[in-house]
Amino acid sequence: MKKILDYNYYLFTEKFSAIEKERVITYVTIVQYLFIVNLWLFITLLFIPLQKLILPLLVFCLFAFFGLRFYNRKNYNGRFSEIEANWSKEAEKKKSFYRKVIWTIVLLAFVLMIVNLQSFPKT
Repeated sequence: MKKILDYNYYLFTEKFSAIEKERVITYVTIVQYLFIVNLWLFITLLFIPLQKLILPLLVFCLFAFFGLRFYNRKNYNGRFSEIEANWSKEAEKKKSFYRKVIWTIVLLAFVLMIVNLQSFPKT
């Protein structure tokens, strides 16, 4: 899992090289956050009605975002050249596999978001 998280940072930094590294850490955090929160919400909504989830959802969302933000800033701040050196040595086949895993996670986060939105009451 650590390798996927490192590659996630590397992939975003590689794609958005014109953007400063601190913003890339924010993008990585948002992708991780969307995936974790939507997966948690999807699983929880199978067992608990939405009305009982409002406060736990807010607490979980805040804790997850700030926890991920702290972890990513601590883990990736100033480490791009080290991670780039590790990943530049990887075989192209392995890089391709990790790219597919990362983009699948990003896509799954948005699919879960759409599915979860169907659970919210319509006004």
